[in-house]
Amino acid sequence: MTLSLVEFAHNNVVNWSTCKSSFEIVYGYSPCTPSDLIPLPPDVRVSQPASTFARDIHDLHVEIHCKIAMSNDSCKLSTNVRHKDIFFEVGDFVMACVRPERLPK
Repeated sequence: MTLSLVEFAHNNVVNWSTCKSSFEIVYGYSPCTPSDLIPLPPDVRVSQPASTFARDIHDLHVEIHCKIAMSNDSCKLSTNVRHKDIFFEVGDFVMACVRPERLPK
């Protein structure tokens, strides 16, 4: 029981780069409690057409793909601020470290 609650809590945490939880990415909604995951009886269940649900999930995945790309670009920009380009000329001395397992036998 404890593991399932921990797993639920882990999957319900909002991701920094996507701004959505794992449940929301996969199922299209974010449950508040584990009891929200229990299927309802067919006579109580309100269902939308499969094509609408598939389109909504597809749109959600496209949105998440864009957010991840923006997050990657942001991380790249902040990392490259400290980057310094190094250019070598013919005849420059460089130091190379080669591990013994990379040497030919």
